[in-house]
Amino acid sequence: MKRTFATICAVFLLLIGNGAFLPRPVTAQTPSYLRVVKEGVVLYRTPVSHYDFALFLLPNSYYLRTVEKEGSYYLVEYQDGEEGFPKIYGYVECAALSDEYQTPSAPLFPKEVLTVIKSTYVYTQASENADLLATALDGQTVRLYGKFYSKNGERLFYYVRFGQVMGYLPAENCTAPSGAPHPDAILTPSVDLPVQGELNPAPSPGSPVTVSPSQRDVLQIVLVIAVTLSILVIVYAMFRPKRPTPRFFEDEEE
Repeated sequence: MKRTFATICAVFLLLIGNGAFLPRPVTAQTPSYLRVVKEGVVLYRTPVSHYDFALFLLPNSYYLRTVEKEGSYYLVEYQDGEEGFPKIYGYVECAALSDEYQTPSAPLFPKEVLTVIKSTYVYTQASENADLLATALDGQTVRLYGKFYSKNGERLFYYVRFGQVMGYLPAENCTAPSGAPHPDAILTPSVDLPVQGELNPAPSPGSPVTVSPSQRDVLQIVLVIAVTLSILVIVYAMFRPKRPTPRFFEDEEE
């Protein structure tokens, strides 16, 4: 019987060690859409937040289609390949986007066509010292993707599609975009996060107390262990060897 009890204990410890009784973590699914809900969100060529890898600033209030998540970045699709706006792909920091808008209204992306008002070059970077891609003449049109500033922050460029090339055009050499926001309203955050370093306020009397997912997991683990130990005690009581009945011997008569 002792061997049976020891076997049961060994199996139990093995299951605990392998996490058999622990709640399984839920893998978050990648959202289908992400929304730009603030100014200054950058689309990068690679998942590195550096000026040299930036493409342009994404237009506020519009959407992106999600391809996949890579670490702290989302690989996203911008534009839809229609009306002369080919799709492009890039990376955006996860913290810079909102995933609370999964039923967006059309259009997902702004489609603005600008007119060149002064003959100019299209550059490979947001700088007039960069390599030239093409020459846009007065009266020709370009398709706008986003804006970007020179490295010193003094000049504004537009990242555009012109003919078969995509590059940067000085903003003062073409008409200004309308900048119309997306028709979907931007909601206030669903959860008010506490300021870093500040404790959550104590709940008011009578208010419901919520348990965070981490606290709930701990409670589940404690409950599972308590129930399992109770079962082990019952099993041990059922199979515990009985003590031998003491035998009493009468003294032999002399």
